[in-house]
Amino acid sequence: MKSVMVAQWWLRSVVLVVCVCDVYHGSAWISSSEYSSSSVASLPRGMSACSSKCPMTSSLGIVPAGVSIGSINEHVFPSVRKRRHEHSNRFNVIFQSCVGLRRTGSRADSILLASLDSDLGSSTEDDRVDGSGNASLSEEELMSFMGVGRLYHNPASKPTDELSSEPPTNIIERLTQSTVAVVGIGGVGSWAAEALCRSGVGNIVLIDLDDICVSNTNRQVHTTSNTVGNMKTHEMQGRLREIRPTCNVTIVHDFISVDNAYTIVQNLLPEVDIILDAIDGAIEKTALIAAACVHSLPIVTCGGAAGRIDPTQITCDDLTKCMNCRLLFSCKKRLRDEYKLFTKGPSKKGDIKKFRPRKWRIAAVFSMELQKKVVVEEEGDPISSLRRCDGALGTACFVTGTYGFVAASKVVSMLVNQQLEKPRVLQSAVERITREQQERQAVHGGQDEVFDIFGS
Repeated sequence: MKSVMVAQWWLRSVVLVVCVCDVYHGSAWISSSEYSSSSVASLPRGMSACSSKCPMTSSLGIVPAGVSIGSINEHVFPSVRKRRHEHSNRFNVIFQSCVGLRRTGSRADSILLASLDSDLGSSTEDDRVDGSGNASLSEEELMSFMGVGRLYHNPASKPTDELSSEPPTNIIERLTQSTVAVVGIGGVGSWAAEALCRSGVGNIVLIDLDDICVSNTNRQVHTTSNTVGNMKTHEMQGRLREIRPTCNVTIVHDFISVDNAYTIVQNLLPEVDIILDAIDGAIEKTALIAAACVHSLPIVTCGGAAGRIDPTQITCDDLTKCMNCRLLFSCKKRLRDEYKLFTKGPSKKGDIKKFRPRKWRIAAVFSMELQKKVVVEEEGDPISSLRRCDGALGTACFVTGTYGFVAASKVVSMLVNQQLEKPRVLQSAVERITREQQERQAVHGGQDEVFDIFGS
């Protein structure tokens, strides 16, 4: 029994010495593990990361030139000071456990030591900043969106469809340099625009010409008692700039129509990387999708959210696979019959069951839930005299918001993994539509709307 107690005492002594050394080297001083590989590689020849004077850039939170190790505490990265404090607290916990002030069993001690080792190994990785192409990102921006970078970072050698093998800082940089156009800033588009901004997208174009109505309160994020009557794009622009002051938000005051869809999409190029379509009208939505197809611009379109109450049945798939959505069904029919951008399927019943249409490469957000039927109201119903912007079916924010979040998720995944698939359309239809639009512009004297994509 005495020998067992002596062995435990020696074991705790060894653990105490290891903890002291770990805390001393890992937090009291900045070891070479705190520096990124690119920063260490950029040191002058013959100078190591632990030299007394290191000419490193202060923008990365590292010791500037001419600063000695003795005054390093005044120049360290703020997160390093925070981790040093955390290491000190953990050291006190381990010290109390080792000297017997906390009567814990051997299993609890093992769990505590394993937790400490895991925290020490992961904390430095989360806050590490490399110097490869991220000089434009401030410390505040990195802190704001590092969670998104870590989320889409895949440490495995082979990236997946949703994750990337690149460092988190590179992912943030790519999102910051990306440009997304959100068309329709209503029940779906307002939530999608905010989700894009909070995910790190640095350039957002808002296209709409509608004002905020009091009946928008139940489903649109920018609607409050103080914003009723204001323009949706103006309110959304201010909201996004409050979230991220460096976000470049451009406003286009216009409704999408059959007459201007081609010109507006043409003016979006080449700056815009992808379009997020949140229009609630079948004719206008079809015109926008057709214009994006003609200009080979990736687009994510959203189906109808009215008359649905279950947000868990919302999904994203190719437009050819959508179901239970009258809005998208009408768009598909118009794209095939009127614009002739895609081939028609078989007409015989036997062939329809065997037919598997080729994907159009147009991502669509839709719900598997059956839409409620429209109830014809009787004359004299007091509700029928009220202005209802969401139609007769009704909507709720937890459904429209989910539509917007799913669409924003798809856009961010495509940007991060550089999988901006262009719509697969018939080239003959593209040439025909382009020729018709050129003739139309010639008749109107070429006076179509032109705007600066990066204007204020």
